[in-house]
Amino acid sequence: MSAWEEMKIKDFIKSEDGITAVEFSLVGMPFVLLMIGLMEVGLAFSAASMLEGGTNTAARMIRTGQVQLSADPEGTFRDTLCEHVSAFIRCDDLVYEVLSVPDNEFTNVGGMAPDYDADGKMLSGGFDPGEENDVVLIRTFYDYSFFTYQVGTLMSAGSFNSMPLMTTMVIKNEPYSF
Repeated sequence: MSAWEEMKIKDFIKSEDGITAVEFSLVGMPFVLLMIGLMEVGLAFSAASMLEGGTNTAARMIRTGQVQLSADPEGTFRDTLCEHVSAFIRCDDLVYEVLSVPDNEFTNVGGMAPDYDADGKMLSGGFDPGEENDVVLIRTFYDYSFFTYQVGTLMSAGSFNSMPLMTTMVIKNEPYSF
């Protein structure tokens, strides 16, 4: 090997021209995946927060008698709920149930477990907002689908690439007739 060839090999070994590209290729992809994952999880928890807020607002309308006194009680409830969750949740995919609790006792809610289909989605138990001073169970369910498959498989219990979101409230209706 000539001296010139030895010098070229030493220069090649000492050269740092492509080091930035190599480092970015090692760090860039995990960083991008981490950022996408954080955005996905943030969107899922935002949807859960919106579902809880929408359920709370719709439950307040039941508690104060606005739903019961409207021309279409279930439509009023659904419209109020959908109005609050529409930024992250498709209203057509939302499942809800409003049930009067037996004997108007809060302790009887424990026996009112939700029913699920084979895919793990809640089945609606009906719509009965009750009357004045009735105890009412309000439950909303949404199956949040992730945009990226990788995050979905990490966050979901099964292989459905989705996360079930459920909000449950138990209220006692106010005496709204004067």
